[in-house]
Amino acid sequence: MEAPDWRHGTAFTGCFLPGGDVCVVVPLAYGRFRVIASRSDTLAALPVPMAVAGTHHAGAFTISVRQVPRDGVGHVYLAGDAAHCPSPVGGRGMNLGIADAADFAARVAEGRLEGCSAARHATGDAVLRLSERGRRALMAPHPAAAATRRAVLRLLVGVPPLGRAALRRFAGG
Repeated sequence: MEAPDWRHGTAFTGCFLPGGDVCVVVPLAYGRFRVIASRSDTLAALPVPMAVAGTHHAGAFTISVRQVPRDGVGHVYLAGDAAHCPSPVGGRGMNLGIADAADFAARVAEGRLEGCSAARHATGDAVLRLSERGRRALMAPHPAAAATRRAVLRLLVGVPPLGRAALRRFAGG
């Protein structure tokens, strides 16, 4: 979206909406943003006014969390989204795919492919479980869950070392 006058121009903005829905605005470049919501009318869901000057792309996205039973069979090994698709919560999908390829390349270079499939599958499984826990926590509609979420986020923002540690854990760094 093009919105050159939006007041939160350089900040990632996340909004928790009633009913467990969320709306996120990600700055891409000056005056250009990606707006994502768990409701069908994304801009109407955004509780902060945004004067949109133009739209580059609009579409629907369905979260499809899944993993293959084995990452490798015989001489065929899968990596990235072909092997596992975590929720976008946490932003781990691309990094997980890069780690798959790097691990596979190192194993090929060392001539030791045994255990590759099991190791990458276990890593993918851990990321899927973590991203799903995060997604459920962020989108929980119950008022007690919303209050807990607000308290935890205030704590993470208010205590920067704690916030950085949580980010490293969640983002996999």
